[in-house]
Amino acid sequence: MPEIYSPSSEHEVADFIKNCNSQEIPIEITGHNSKSIGRLIQCSKSLNLKNLSGIIEYFPEELYIKVKAGTPLALIEAELDKKNQELSFEPSDMGFLYNGRSNKGSVGGAVACNLSGSRRFRAGALRDHILGFRGINGKG
Repeated sequence: MPEIYSPSSEHEVADFIKNCNSQEIPIEITGHNSKSIGRLIQCSKSLNLKNLSGIIEYFPEELYIKVKAGTPLALIEAELDKKNQELSFEPSDMGFLYNGRSNKGSVGGAVACNLSGSRRFRAGALRDHILGFRGINGKG
């Protein structure tokens, strides 16, 4: 079982990745445990982004929402629904396949995997709807 690190800021994530990279420690990045099948990752540390969650800004009249990477897609969809809005892409809910309950995962996971759903053919891919993006590379 890998050691789990749950940072609360982007700076802590960057430091963790930089440290692991300099020591050649393989890591796994997780969010809301929406992926629990497939080939196991051989790592000694796990970076969990659950604490980097929340809606930073939401301007319904501008069709604009700014969120943190660990924000659950279900939370975003619930907030948009209050204003009769929805995500233009259609994130798949694979939770029933993986663990028997609904779990769409986090926005960070959806962006990383470009999980766009069947609406992609009409509305475009998830990445087509991102206005700005700040990320941390494998070197921190």
